[in-house]
Amino acid sequence: MITAYQSIFIGIPYVIFLMVIIGLLDFFFSRERILVRSMIFAPTAWIIAPFYIFYMLHVQSMFPKLIIAGFLELCFFVVYLLLFKKLYLTVSQVGYSSLEAMLSRLKWGTLLLVCINAPIHIQDGVGIFADGSRIDFIVGSRVNLYLVYASILLQIVMVPIIASIINLQKRWSKPVLLYLVLMSLFSILAGSRGLPVLALMSIVGLLKFEHMKEYIRLLRIPICASLLLVILIIYFVGSFLSLNPSEMFSLMFTRFFITNDARALAIDWSHYLANLEASLFREAFRSFLAPPQYPPLGQLLYSLQFGTTGLIGANASATALFIAYGTEIEKLFFVILLLWLLIMIYLSSVNIKYNNILVLTIGVSFVRRLTQDFLAFQVFMNLLILLAVLFCLFRFIRQAVGVPSAGPIIDDLQRAKI
Repeated sequence: MITAYQSIFIGIPYVIFLMVIIGLLDFFFSRERILVRSMIFAPTAWIIAPFYIFYMLHVQSMFPKLIIAGFLELCFFVVYLLLFKKLYLTVSQVGYSSLEAMLSRLKWGTLLLVCINAPIHIQDGVGIFADGSRIDFIVGSRVNLYLVYASILLQIVMVPIIASIINLQKRWSKPVLLYLVLMSLFSILAGSRGLPVLALMSIVGLLKFEHMKEYIRLLRIPICASLLLVILIIYFVGSFLSLNPSEMFSLMFTRFFITNDARALAIDWSHYLANLEASLFREAFRSFLAPPQYPPLGQLLYSLQFGTTGLIGANASATALFIAYGTEIEKLFFVILLLWLLIMIYLSSVNIKYNNILVLTIGVSFVRRLTQDFLAFQVFMNLLILLAVLFCLFRFIRQAVGVPSAGPIIDDLQRAKI
């Protein structure tokens, strides 16, 4: 019988064929082409969903926990599509009256990007210059941990702002190009094998023009930039990883599909992990409850499968944790919790007076983190709570010293859907 990990590679042509067929049908028969845009915006979201189906079809067996995990992933996928559609329609409706505010946020976002990343990259042994894992430097340092994830969160929320600016200006302006160059530079220095290209794809997925010739004219730059970035990553990052260009390209391509590596390895090692009798909630919520017994699941699975040491591993999804750990009662409550989180994310993203771009973007990102990296989801939650506390503190101080309210300004920003 094939392993779940082997099924990832066996399923690659089937997944590609399925995405191409759905994409072509959506492109020719849908006006907004939401499915095609959602593929461009986040291709891994489409790769994750069919994983359990293909595996169960190949092994010709359907285990209850795999059916439940597949159902959860399907729920994540549906909510992702709903929120993405809302985000795209909101971005496409941004008017010229919002352009100045958008440019202001781009300026401050670029400055904040530099301020967050500068303390990270002035340290020794960071990113591509690290001797071991490129995330070793965040271990034992909450400051580094939150700086890294604050940078990721910032880059996420900047995507619709940049897309809105391009939609209005119908060109790649200098401020936009400056931000993209800096973001790409920091990503490559951090050792990312494809984040700059994925960021460009996310922006392209939110663009909307009236005529096809505008797409052709404007997409020449991102296509050429993506090719240049891929070449730089293949040779520059590949040299630090001691990989030749063909090996580096193969690694970047398959990395899209082994987004499912933690899920697959959790299935393959589920019997062994069950014998550990580890608490699901203790291992999943590592920052909130009692100290966990074992390393992060993705790291543990890689050490079991490949004999790796250190922090090398996978991003463990919520369903991988569900498969790996816990009693039946724990699994039941964990599923209820995940569904509750999913419902709360959806309602908090769409149930607002104005269609707020940033809120929708964060909602989409949170759904993706639930299905891709459950630990990152928790760090993002901590960051947003910290920002909310700082905002309330700032508001209290402003009122205490008698600074005039910024209500009209906030109202203008809300009307601008920012």
